Amino acid sequence: MLIINWVIKTVNLLCALALAAVFLCSHFPPESLPYISVAGLLAPFLIIVNVFFALFWVIRLKPFALYSILALAAGWSQLGHAFALGGGEKVSEADTLRVVSYNVHGFNYKDKDAKESPAEKIAREVARYAPDVVCFQEYVRGKCDMSAYRYSYVQPHGGGNDAVFSKYPIVGTGNLDFPRTQNNAVYADIRLPEGRVVRVYSVHLQSLGISADEVNELTSLSSDQLKDRAKGLLGRLNTGFVRQQSQVEALRASIDASPYPCIVAGDFNNTPFSYAFLTIAGDDLTDAFSQAGFGFGRTFRAIKLYPLRIDFILADEQTFRPAKFSTLRSDASDHNGITALLVLVPVAGDGKTASEDEKP
Repeated sequence: MLIINWVIKTVNLLCALALAAVFLCSHFPPESLPYISVAGLLAPFLIIVNVFFALFWVIRLKPFALYSILALAAGWSQLGHAFALGGGEKVSEADTLRVVSYNVHGFNYKDKDAKESPAEKIAREVARYAPDVVCFQEYVRGKCDMSAYRYSYVQPHGGGNDAVFSKYPIVGTGNLDFPRTQNNAVYADIRLPEGRVVRVYSVHLQSLGISADEVNELTSLSSDQLKDRAKGLLGRLNTGFVRQQSQVEALRASIDASPYPCIVAGDFNNTPFSYAFLTIAGDDLTDAFSQAGFGFGRTFRAIKLYPLRIDFILADEQTFRPAKFSTLRSDASDHNGITALLVLVPVAGDGKTASEDEKP
């Protein structure tokens, strides 16, 4: 019994230290903490384990609960990114903006039981929510019927990786070409019916160079095979995270320079417990899922064993209040699409709201 108790305490202590390290490392660039930043992928698991240990020791009235409690407290502001309890609110559709973001996998995701094409499925699923703005990643021109949207901006070269479709006039556009990669971001400045202009980014950050099959096969490998596979995966993940660093810093600089309040939607290829997410969100963008979603919010459906949320809709907190958030659960892509209903609120102080003279 003493041995079992010692093992439990040791595992608890290691998990508490690991979680605290994950929260801390997310504030540092991956280049300064090579390989360690990859641990952010384990954050949802470590949070669940530490909640379990905290309850286990509290029920037994043991002070050992403090280790997990302190670890959870170290990232208190980030816990809502793992599991949301918002559930949404009832609002009038007036003065709202419905946004959909979807990595569509080039509209070529294979499903042997499919009765309709991926493009048809995605178009039908998106139409069900009647969004005002749609952001696609891995978009291919001409494959999906988006005729309901009068205005659009698609990446002007490279086959059209990212795209923004809008029911409202687009008065300005631009793109961010990240170096040494096919990943990128585009933005469209959209004039809303009440006259305000907002900048909407569709973002696809550096892919991590691993396939879902590689991850799903881990449970069937021998110990030697698992060791070799894990080593290779770790190296590719670290390379991807390091490349993301310069991309998110460029994106953040663009957001800071924007004359308009911003919405950033897309596939970040990283979790909320990462330098990438925290850099993009900054102090002015709020995560729609954390405010109005419910559950784990899993978006990368191709990995079956783990609830990875790597797709996001972030909105300027002075201009928008997330009221509803939903996941578009479809087998038309390796990602689930996401949608948020954003309520327009008055901008306080000197927020990024275009005056009449500044509007194009």
